[in-house]
Amino acid sequence: MEGTNHNICPNCGWNSPDPFCTKCGTAMAPQQPYTETPQFVEQPQFIVQQPPVAKPKKPIPKKLFLFGGGGLAVIIAAVLVILLVIVPGSRYKETAKLFDNGEYTQALTALEKLSDGYKDVKELRSYYEAYIAFDDQDFRLAARMFDDLGVFRDSGEMRDESNYRLAHQLINNRQYDEAYSLLSLLGDYKDSETQMLECRYLQAYDLIQTDAARAKGLFLELGNYNNAHEKLIECDYNIAVGLLDGKQYWDAFDLFESLGDFKDSEDMLLECSYRYAMDLYWDGDYEEAYSMFALLGNYKDSETMALSAFSAIPRETIHLRVMGMEGERAFLQRAIEEFKAVNPEINYEIELDTEYDYMGYHDHLMISILSGYGPDVFTFYDSQLREFVNSTLLHEVNENTAGIKSRNTPKSVDHSTLDGQLWAYPLTDDPGYFFYYDKSVLSEEDVKTLDGIINQCNAAGKLFTYPVGEPWIIASWLYAQGNTGIDGSGRVTCDFNNGNGVAAINAMLEMINSGAWALGQNFWTSDLIDGIGTIYAGGVGGVWMADEIKAKLGADFGVAKLPAAAIGGKQVQLSGFASNRVAGVGSYTRNAEAAMRFADFLTSEAMQILNAEINEYCPTNIGAVNSSAVQDDPVLAAMAEQAKFNFTERDVPDSYWSAVYDLCAVLINGDIYGNVQVYLDMTVAQLTDSW
Repeated sequence: MEGTNHNICPNCGWNSPDPFCTKCGTAMAPQQPYTETPQFVEQPQFIVQQPPVAKPKKPIPKKLFLFGGGGLAVIIAAVLVILLVIVPGSRYKETAKLFDNGEYTQALTALEKLSDGYKDVKELRSYYEAYIAFDDQDFRLAARMFDDLGVFRDSGEMRDESNYRLAHQLINNRQYDEAYSLLSLLGDYKDSETQMLECRYLQAYDLIQTDAARAKGLFLELGNYNNAHEKLIECDYNIAVGLLDGKQYWDAFDLFESLGDFKDSEDMLLECSYRYAMDLYWDGDYEEAYSMFALLGNYKDSETMALSAFSAIPRETIHLRVMGMEGERAFLQRAIEEFKAVNPEINYEIELDTEYDYMGYHDHLMISILSGYGPDVFTFYDSQLREFVNSTLLHEVNENTAGIKSRNTPKSVDHSTLDGQLWAYPLTDDPGYFFYYDKSVLSEEDVKTLDGIINQCNAAGKLFTYPVGEPWIIASWLYAQGNTGIDGSGRVTCDFNNGNGVAAINAMLEMINSGAWALGQNFWTSDLIDGIGTIYAGGVGGVWMADEIKAKLGADFGVAKLPAAAIGGKQVQLSGFASNRVAGVGSYTRNAEAAMRFADFLTSEAMQILNAEINEYCPTNIGAVNSSAVQDDPVLAAMAEQAKFNFTERDVPDSYWSAVYDLCAVLINGDIYGNVQVYLDMTVAQLTDSW
């Protein structure tokens, strides 16, 4: 009867039913199943571990062959089962156990003992190899091997995981495009869609410095992901830098300008202009390079480069001669220097001739002109305009005429115009004389009218001066309501002897008899300077007295236009001759265009302000009149106010001076009292040469 199979481990003695000990893994020696056999038959045994030295085999008894043939077949079958089934199965399980423990290489080694035909060993070998590649982080190889395995076990999932991890490897290696492609193939596997955005973000971030344009495109695609929108301005900055390095200066300039105060964009605007200027310079375009460097100011070495470019410009040379009156040299010299500075494209050589008094200047000017050496540009009083026009010595103003007329006061334009043609450039609007006063005695309100001055002086026991002994000063009364002129036939006309003229003389006599009036012995040197602040509370004077009177009165220094006087029952604003200076261009000049350009510049707002600051001459330019340089100066402000009422000497006949001088004499000695009409008739007859 067949018994139980008993397998005892030769190593540990464990009783195991398997061909390998389930406790220590040692190969087991199979035991012969129990059968009832003759007692004399010896039971064969399988020796698993052979001794190192083989002993001679004993001859097998013939009886064994005769009676044990069936047992040998069983033994052979058992061996085959062990070798073909039990051993492979055990090894198969061993590889599975090693694999489950993550020992992929050992599992593959164990698997090598099995043939490809056993179960799924062939696929399992590739599967283990794929895991080994995965474990070695060779995700590209792993993904390919898992993909080749198709649906074997978890190959599909492991393929995706391999590609997912490969994508991260590629991202870390900055191989963003391939990583992005892999992630896009993974679809919704894990967070692949988010990782796609992160991949693009990191790629864009890396490209900011090397390919800002592409980086910008990627950031735009990312929309609001992370801080992609904030990175756009950095991309634009680097794009602008690239444009600058590529010598696309104006495109770079526009882009830097759009960036506002981001980083050093404002400085980069200067850098764009600077590099452009340098290119112009090295290309030989010195004129344009100079203009650019000049605009850059002290940026880097722009000032030095501007001088270098300027000196390299091939320029036309133009010679001009300028003549000015006494006291004008400092102003004219500054004007010449600034004119050259703003016109660097032409090499102006300008000769300056000045420092002649009124009569000496006129004679010198005429001699220069007649000798063929006359100035291209010269200053003169507007009272001489008719003389110079009639002598054909002036070039008409035909450049920027509208601009010149619009920027100057109407009176000054009228004084420079004759018969509808502008002949000169208005320069100053000096009223000649106005009213100084001591603020400790007279108020701003008092000096508005002659009656106010008289009343306050009488109350304070003070005097004021009004030099009616001067024909130049008495004109403020005579021309207040009268006029002189030249008719169409060239004859002098005058209406001083009408009712208005009589009223003006009577008002003057009332002033003289007011008890507050003083003649003032000499208007030009004027005892007003000596007496103001003590004897005199005020008086009529000219601009040349201002500094000395300021020094005497200090904080009590006051100055105003002439007062209004009660004439014929109404308040009439007293006026006077204007001492207006103008600039003219000689008709004989060989450089009319350049001469007119200089005359226009000389009489511009900026130059008139400069003239006011240097010489305290009242400007004619409206902008200059309203400037702080004039309005903050009490003397200039008073002159500008008086200039509104004054008139030109241009059409005052030469006969005026002698005729009115005689009238002044009878005013002073008193002969005119009761004979006002008589003496006015005599004055007009003398003026018009009709007596």
